[in-house]
Amino acid sequence: MKTLLLTGAGGFIGRNVIDFYQAKDINLILVDTEEGIARHKLNSVTPFESIDWDTWDKPIDGIIHLGAISDTTCEDWSKLLYYNIEASLEMVKLSRRFKIPLVYASSAAVYGDGKQGYSDAHSKNSALEPLNLYGKSKLEADKLILDQLNNDTIDDSIYGLRFFNVYGPYERRKALMASVISQAYAQIKETGRMRLFKSYHPAYADGGQLRDFVFVGDVIRVIDFLLESEPTSGIYNVGTGEANSFKHMIELVFDAMQREVLIDYIPMPESLKNQYQYHTESDNTKLVSAGFKTGYAHPSQTIQKTIEAYNRGKV
Repeated sequence: MKTLLLTGAGGFIGRNVIDFYQAKDINLILVDTEEGIARHKLNSVTPFESIDWDTWDKPIDGIIHLGAISDTTCEDWSKLLYYNIEASLEMVKLSRRFKIPLVYASSAAVYGDGKQGYSDAHSKNSALEPLNLYGKSKLEADKLILDQLNNDTIDDSIYGLRFFNVYGPYERRKALMASVISQAYAQIKETGRMRLFKSYHPAYADGGQLRDFVFVGDVIRVIDFLLESEPTSGIYNVGTGEANSFKHMIELVFDAMQREVLIDYIPMPESLKNQYQYHTESDNTKLVSAGFKTGYAHPSQTIQKTIEAYNRGKV
């Protein structure tokens, strides 16, 4: 039986990965931070901090490294350095030692305000300007890993995935960092209304801010494709390639919950105004060229599926 190492097992994407691979009868070794284990009350999960990765000797066939600080407002660089950069480099060493594929979580936050575009071409990295320390940490990890891939002659299968706005079951595990779809479900269920930030950009109306929203099931399809196919190593965007407005996505949530659309626009916190992305849209050229067949379902379908999962308790 194939065995995969999964870090960030208690998180949003990690919990969906567990469901996916358990259904395929694949064995998973689950790892999370001590904080994550305590927060999610996890059993049979090993603390990341307690493992000496240099002496790891359990047989594994692949690594899915999702463990990271995902709080985009985190200002603790030492924490980001350890969990978002050094931990990823440890997984690269483990991947190379066992000669197995590694998929690790990067982020579309590296693209900043988007003025340099959303191409995952490695040559573009030097021009990228993330808007926060979280994005900076993800970009630094990408650069360091790519430097290793470029400077060594080892035939690696290492993939950094720049996730765009992922949504789906189990998302409340991200707390305040949960997507607007998850937040809408909670607010509508409690108050019958939804609050969205006003726009402070002349090109975008209130609610007209655009994001590339991607369903977690499609994210896992990408992960599984890369582990199985092992195309050329490097950075790959993971989004639909199509931007949708916040207003449109929230209207779909109201529709899935069979509620009247009632949206209130509220001021954006001052701390976010200079870090806010008004438009993101994945460039999927490289992933498609690698052989991945997109075939993304319409948001109305995936949001319906998400709300149904929430109603079954997978919040």
